[in-house]
Formats: sequence, C-alpha cells, structure tokens
Amino acid sequence: MLRPVVTLAAVGAAGFIAFKLLWLLLLPMVGALVGFAILAVKIALIVAIVVIAIKLIKRITRPVTVES
Repeated sequence: MLRPVVTLAAVGAAGFIAFKLLWLLLLPMVGALVGFAILAVKIALIVAIVVIAIKLIKRITRPVTVES
C-alpha cells in the first residue's frame, strides 16, 4: 500500500539531488554570462560617450556663417 508513495518519494529525492548537482555545475556559467553582459553594456556606454563627444566637438568647432 505504501509502495507507490515510497517510489514517488525516491523519485522526488533523486530529482532534488540531480537539480542541486546540475545547479552547482551551471552556476559558474551563469556568472560568466552575467559578466559578459555587463562587459557588453560597459563597451556600449563608452562607445556612446565617444560618439556624443565627437558630435559635440564638431558642433562647437563649426565655423559661424554670417548671413547678410
């Protein structure tokens, strides 16, 4: 009568252990992906700042035309 319950408990325990082991193996990969994403955002921000600076410098150093 308790045999299906014991089988279900064994499958649940095995699944839990497998999940914990898999998570321990995948955790460094998740950290690396987060690190690469942050690096990509940093590079994009630096490029955006450089582009904005170049546009501002071109705008400031543009010769003034006098219309008469």
